[in-house]
Amino acid sequence: MSMSVDSFDVGYDSDPIDRFFHVSRWQRQLSSIQRRLRRRGASPQKPPRKEALLREIRERRQAVASRFREEQRKVVGTMRERQQRLQQRYTKQVKEMRGQLDKVLSKARLARARQIRHMVCFVLSMADVVATAFWLGASPSTFHHYYTFKCTALITGRAIWYRWHGWHYFLFDLCYFCNAMILTYLWIFPNSEMLFSATYGFSGMLLIAIPLFRNSFVPHSLDRVTSVQIHLAPAFQLWALRWYGSDGRFAMPETMTVIPSLCFYIIWAMGYVLNQFVFDRRFIETKGYPTLFKHMAVDMGMLKILPRRLQGPVASRVTFVLGHFGLFCSCLPAVHFPFFLHCIALCVATLWTFKNGASFYITYFWRVYDAQIHAFEQQMAQAAAESQKETTTVLESMQAENPSHTISDEEYDDADGDTEMDNILS
Repeated sequence: MSMSVDSFDVGYDSDPIDRFFHVSRWQRQLSSIQRRLRRRGASPQKPPRKEALLREIRERRQAVASRFREEQRKVVGTMRERQQRLQQRYTKQVKEMRGQLDKVLSKARLARARQIRHMVCFVLSMADVVATAFWLGASPSTFHHYYTFKCTALITGRAIWYRWHGWHYFLFDLCYFCNAMILTYLWIFPNSEMLFSATYGFSGMLLIAIPLFRNSFVPHSLDRVTSVQIHLAPAFQLWALRWYGSDGRFAMPETMTVIPSLCFYIIWAMGYVLNQFVFDRRFIETKGYPTLFKHMAVDMGMLKILPRRLQGPVASRVTFVLGHFGLFCSCLPAVHFPFFLHCIALCVATLWTFKNGASFYITYFWRVYDAQIHAFEQQMAQAAAESQKETTTVLESMQAENPSHTISDEEYDDADGDTEMDNILS
């Protein structure tokens, strides 16, 4: 809209028609300007740029503040969770430390109780050795009273202990069956010659089991002492009955035979096989109870010695039964041993238990004190090296003070002795 002043200044000398057209043009331009102004006033005005920037800054500030508050809430929540976890962990550690302390105290109490129990067992075991030797020498015909008391007490205690630990299937072994037969003969059928012959045939098997199962005379261990007694005590009782029992109280056969022993062994073997290999086999395998077959086949490693075709579940059990029967038959000639050979067999079996016990103690003490012995040897070597170093220092100082003097062997020994004396006094 550009309009010059000249267009309005037409002068009075101009033509009236020209002036009319000029005024009309001016009116139209004025009307157009008015319409534009009205249109611009009716349309929404844009906010200034400064207000827009302020609004944008305000919105960003609010967004940052809200985000900060959200992050603050998250941090506070995380810190509370960590605090709760730390508090729970601390409580758990305190409980564990208390539990460990209780365990240590209980172990200390148990260790003290175990120490007292081992001391009592040791004293009673040594007293039993003296009592057995004295009784067999003084009155072998009445030894069955002491044997009955000792056998009943030990086997009853072992039955309770083994049942508690799940080892009760060992109580079906032949040695317990033999002790039961001896007690039956002593107190129920003392006049049965056949029962005595059957029982006496097991004496060889009892003695050979001592080296086979490594029975050890360890006086402080009730379990090991019981294992020795259930094999050695019945053998001593049969020895007393065989050579000193013919006083009318017990019936003694004139000639010894192995047939009754074989018959009673077959009875025991049938019951053992039916119980552990037929009726209770799955129950034993499910519970994982140890048995004599598992002990000999797995623990003693005899299953690996067998050929591969005999290592199956059925073949290995048949081999075990046949091997046990063969071992029993190999011990039957002990029935015909004279008095001298019978005494020698008992002495050898007894000494074997002492030898195994000595091996146990020597191995135990060697393992316990081996580290201490090495530490003591290292200390002695270190003390000798320091002594040698100090002796050399003394001799060098003496040589430095008197360079023309030659150190003799006596002076060297005196210096060495003085250094050793200083070490001892220090």
